[in-house]
Amino acid sequence: MKARLEAMAAEYGVDEFLVVTPVSHYGQRLRSYELLAQAVLT
Repeated sequence: MKARLEAMAAEYGVDEFLVVTPVSHYGQRLRSYELLAQAVLT
């Protein structure tokens, strides 16, 4: 996932992404952000 995001950033010339998780349950939404952070930061 990290490599794909880096490729997209280079392709579109951006240095950040806005991530929106349309999940109404707070715990599930938080977990989705935790998984994203884990994938990107490792």
